[in-house]
Amino acid sequence: MIAIIGGGISGLSLAWHLQKKGMDYTILEATNRVGGNIQSEQMGEYLIERGPNSLLADAELSEMVKAFGLTESILYPEEVSKNRYIFKNGAYQKLPAGPAFLFSSFFSLNAKLSVFKEYSKKSVGPENESVASFFERRFCKEIVEYAVNPFVAGIYAGDPEKLLISKTFPQLYELEKEYGSVVKGFLKTRKNTGRKTSYSFKKGMQSLPDAIAEKLNIQFEQRVKEIRKTDAGQFEIVSQDQVLVADQVVLSLPAQIAADLLTNIATQAKKAFSEVPYPKMKVLHTAFKKRDMGYVPNGFGGLHPKKEGLFTAGSIWSSALFPSRCPADEFLFTSFVGGSQFEKQAIQSDNKVKTQVIDELKTLFQIKGEPVFQELTYWEHAIPQYTISTEDAHQLLNNLEAEGIYHCTNWKDGVSVADCLKKGKQLAESLGEKN
Repeated sequence: MIAIIGGGISGLSLAWHLQKKGMDYTILEATNRVGGNIQSEQMGEYLIERGPNSLLADAELSEMVKAFGLTESILYPEEVSKNRYIFKNGAYQKLPAGPAFLFSSFFSLNAKLSVFKEYSKKSVGPENESVASFFERRFCKEIVEYAVNPFVAGIYAGDPEKLLISKTFPQLYELEKEYGSVVKGFLKTRKNTGRKTSYSFKKGMQSLPDAIAEKLNIQFEQRVKEIRKTDAGQFEIVSQDQVLVADQVVLSLPAQIAADLLTNIATQAKKAFSEVPYPKMKVLHTAFKKRDMGYVPNGFGGLHPKKEGLFTAGSIWSSALFPSRCPADEFLFTSFVGGSQFEKQAIQSDNKVKTQVIDELKTLFQIKGEPVFQELTYWEHAIPQYTISTEDAHQLLNNLEAEGIYHCTNWKDGVSVADCLKKGKQLAESLGEKN
């Protein structure tokens, strides 16, 4: 029997694929719900996402979603979602994509030339190179400041000066190694890369873990206190209500929780896992009457480079993507405060954060009135960061497989919902070969 500790999206995906193979498993979930950081909530006329806002799916993941019975629940964003904005020189500017890159005034001539020069640039980065160093070496500092920095802060809550390119963007790292150029590698492999589609669900992202969980064997409110290995090579998983015996264990839970569970098996786990960094973040959902707004945005959202000195890392323009998420005469913003580059903002009091966000939105969108709705979510441990301090933890996870302890988590091999769904499938296939 395989014990999966944690009912987040990674553990659910693994269990689903194990079940399809007819393999014996159980999920032990500490709370009374599934999904981990995926949390949707209907609050009156407002549907808010406290965690991930959408799923970026290729053909493989869309087939999974179909198998979960969610095809009719899919909610595609409005066409304007293709428009992405960066705050630059005091105003939002549309980030150019495709051929528009050449003709847009967003980037300087030097930045544009750096993309062409990258094709033939022969340079190799140092070991454990940062994301910022990689992009500045291959392109230029402007690309780092006004494309990489806001993207990494807004999507990963990260700092490109600290994140490792080999861990955070392994595809780009491998393109340089194989082709000598990111641009050259992209051009040679793009035909093999399936088209990806972004979408959510009519009742929010929570629909995804809930739909998977309906078909699985899950024991709720079973917080694991300890894992012991028996003389027979099995595992005793100790929770508040039982001692479960398993042949294999899969860790599908945050690093700081896993750190306390393996002290009897791997003495170095406490230190290694505790060093995985998780920045603090606050997510603010704020709605205003459209009539009070001087500027109603029309795009996916706006990201804020650190260089611009704004309070938030950026915001998703939720009403432009999914108009049904709030009343038709209102506009709903999802703003992000904190992350590795803005953590000082996140530790301020809730009231001060709310005030700062409202003031910033009023300035950016020329809003005269007060918000008609605001909800704050605090993540003490937000998105795990793939920095140099995670190296020992990642290596230990690999070593533990020899003991029969596996991992299916967002703090190794990808943080996105799509990454986690695929990791579950891959681990199920691997375990199927070993059992």
